[in-house]
Amino acid sequence: MDHSLLPTPYSLIPNPYSLLPKMHLTYLINARYLIYNLIKTRRLFKKHIGSTIPPKVRLRNFL
Repeated sequence: MDHSLLPTPYSLIPNPYSLLPKMHLTYLINARYLIYNLIKTRRLFKKHIGSTIPPKVRLRNFL
């Protein structure tokens, strides 16, 4: 009797649906981290350079 011919339980097969929650979670964490950093850097930029840059250029840089 060859063991490779036996039907394998679905839990052992790496299917995309079992990996999805993990990927989604890491994506969410990364997105939150990136957005947080973006807001932080934008605040810093506004503090230091905000007053010297004309509004049109400022909008083009940060949108």
